[in-house]
Amino acid sequence: MASNSTDDMFTKKRKAEERKLIEEIRYKRSCIRLAATFPAEEEIQKKIRNFLKVIVMLTRSNNLSDMFTKTRGKRPQHFAKLEATLYKCRLEQVHQAANVTMERIGAAAQGLSLTYDLYGLLVMADNNLANEFFNDTEEGVALEPSFTADFICKEVEFIKEFRSQVETEIREAELQEQRENHINAFVQTKEEIEHLYCEFKQYYTEIKGHARRLSENVHSIEEELRRDFKQGFAEIDKRITNQNENTHSIKEELRRDFKQYFAKLNKRITNQSENINSMRENLHREFGQCRKEIEEQIRD
Repeated sequence: MASNSTDDMFTKKRKAEERKLIEEIRYKRSCIRLAATFPAEEEIQKKIRNFLKVIVMLTRSNNLSDMFTKTRGKRPQHFAKLEATLYKCRLEQVHQAANVTMERIGAAAQGLSLTYDLYGLLVMADNNLANEFFNDTEEGVALEPSFTADFICKEVEFIKEFRSQVETEIREAELQEQRENHINAFVQTKEEIEHLYCEFKQYYTEIKGHARRLSENVHSIEEELRRDFKQGFAEIDKRITNQNENTHSIKEELRRDFKQYFAKLNKRITNQSENINSMRENLHREFGQCRKEIEEQIRD
């Protein structure tokens, strides 16, 4: 009985191991069936040529130097017109174009490197086949990996140096932009001062006109007073000549008339003086307020 139970255990264990092996074989067969075929030599060579062609195209067809030369040639004009901001924007466009070109070259170089590695695995057993392909050229550039690597490094270094020149020019444009901002503030303050000067000139003209009119009024008062005095003396002479009234009453009336004339004259002159003083006070107040505004603007 013990022997039969032992045989049954070994039998079950063996069948389990057989089923496990069968499942592993089926799994490996499915993996082989689903796996992609290894690329052919011609296909890899075509990819190498395409990647190298893209790199050569990017290095030869870009117009970065022309863009920078054209933009920098207009620098004196932009600075003369206080257009440093516009000049900086155009330099930033050139800088962005250099970044895009370098990124595209880097992506193509990475693809070329991976394709070289794959091609090396494919022709590992046949060095003659690899040497024959590497001795060929594409767009005038040898396909040998070390040569293409040097070619790409030189082009990338050239673009980096070019980008550094553009960055230096951008910094100079930023300094010019700061100077222009200070100049604009000064020009604005100067224009405001000129505007205030025009206003003061207008005020001065108005006050001068008022003073002239006041002078004319005083002159008219003098003429009127002289006329009244002349008329009064004529009337007195007439009275004395006619002997219609005594001398004492004539003197009293004359004194009263003179007092009224002088009171009237003082009142009119006082009113004119008050107008002049009021105008002076208004002018001083407006001048002080404008001067305070100018000082605040200059301080800001």
